[in-house]
Amino acid sequence: IVAHRHTSRWVETFIPLKLDKTRENRSRLRENGVYLITGGLGNIGLMLAEYLARKVKAKLILTGRSPLPPRQEWEQWQKDHDETDAVSQKIERLKIIENAGAEIRVFGLDTADKEKMQTMISRVENELGRIDGVIHAAGTMKGKSFAPLRQLEIAHCQEQFQPKVKGLMILEELFRGKEPDFFWLLSSISVVLGGLGIAAYAAANSYMDALAQKLERRQPGKWISVNWDGMDSEKTQVSFERILSQEKITRVAASNGGNLQERIRRWMEPGLIKEEDKSAEKEMKSQTPRPALMSPYVAPGTPIEKTLAEIFQNMFGYDRVGINDDFFELGLDSIKAIRIRMLMNKEGYDIELPDFFNYPAITKLIPQITAMKPAAIHPGTTIAGEIYEQLKTRYPSPVHTPLSAHPVSS
Repeated sequence: IVAHRHTSRWVETFIPLKLDKTRENRSRLRENGVYLITGGLGNIGLMLAEYLARKVKAKLILTGRSPLPPRQEWEQWQKDHDETDAVSQKIERLKIIENAGAEIRVFGLDTADKEKMQTMISRVENELGRIDGVIHAAGTMKGKSFAPLRQLEIAHCQEQFQPKVKGLMILEELFRGKEPDFFWLLSSISVVLGGLGIAAYAAANSYMDALAQKLERRQPGKWISVNWDGMDSEKTQVSFERILSQEKITRVAASNGGNLQERIRRWMEPGLIKEEDKSAEKEMKSQTPRPALMSPYVAPGTPIEKTLAEIFQNMFGYDRVGINDDFFELGLDSIKAIRIRMLMNKEGYDIELPDFFNYPAITKLIPQITAMKPAAIHPGTTIAGEIYEQLKTRYPSPVHTPLSAHPVSS
C-alpha cells in the first residue's frame, strides 16, 4: 500500500517484534473470567478456548452458526456417530476443554444477527456477570467467496462480510459502555500477502483491521487486530498469550512462514514465487512428529493418497499426515493452499483453491481432483487414467472425471 499525503510518500512496511515470554503481571486475563469467542466452534476458536481453560479456568461463551446438540445429548450423539463425524469431533474437543477446568456455554447463532446476539449477551450477563474479554473469530473458510474476481458476486462477498464486518460492528455497538478488558480480532495474513481466489476474504479482514484502528482511538488499549497465519495449536496459544500482553499495539501480523517483509518481496516480485517453492522444499527436510489431532491417524494407501500425504506433511513440517486429518488442524491458510496447489500441479494434479477449504481432508479432497493434460506419456499410464481408475475403486460416489481418461499421444 502506498499513500501520497502532501509532499510525503508513505509505504507500508512491517518491523519484526520480539515477543518475550509473558510476565504474569502483564497478563490481561482474569482467573475464572468470562470470555466470549465468536466463531468459537471453529478450529482456532477451540484452540483459544482450550488455552483459556488451562490458563485461567475461564467461563467460556462459544458461538457458531452450526448448532450442536444439547449438552445432555452429547454422549448419545457420539455413540450414534463415528469418530470422523464433524459434530462428534467438536463435542470431544469441548469435553477436553471442560476437563481442563472451563465452564462452557454454547450458542448456535449468527454473529451478524443483532437481536440474537443481544439476547445472548444479556443472558450471559444475568447468569455469569460481566464479560471480561471478546475474541472475534467468526468467519468462514468455505463457500463461493473463494473464487477469482471475475466470478465473485455480491452475494458471495457477503459470505465473508456478514460474519466478519457486520458481526464486528454489532459487537462494538452491543458492548459500547460495557468496557471489557480487550477486544481481540482474528484477521488474516492474506491482508498483507494477498493470494489467488481470496479477494473477498482479504477485503473483509482488511476492513476489520481499519475498524480496529478507529475504535482504538475511542478506547485506547482495548482493541487489537491480528493478521493471523496458519499455525498449530501450541504456536496458536503461545502467540495469543504474548500478543495479548503487549501494550500500545493495535495491529500485529503473526507470520508463521519467516520474515514477513521477505515473504512480501517473494510474492510481489516476478519470478520469486519459484524461489518460495524452493524455500518450502528446503524447509521440508526438518519435520516434527504429527500433533495430536481429533482424527486418529489413517495411513495413505493408494498412489494418489501417498502423493498428497507427502505434499501435505512436507508443507506443514510433520513426519506424517493421515488421509482423514483436518487441514485446518494442521495449519492450513490461504497462502499455504496456493503453495500446495503448485506442488500438486508439479505432480500432474489440479484442484480449485476453494476446494481446500470446502473439503479439508485428503479423502474429501481427492474426488474434486482433475488431471492436468499430460504431454506424451506411455499408453495406458496417463495420470488422467490413473486418477479415474483409482477414484472409481475407492470412491463409489460420483467424482469429477478428467477431460480424458485415455492415453494421450503426441
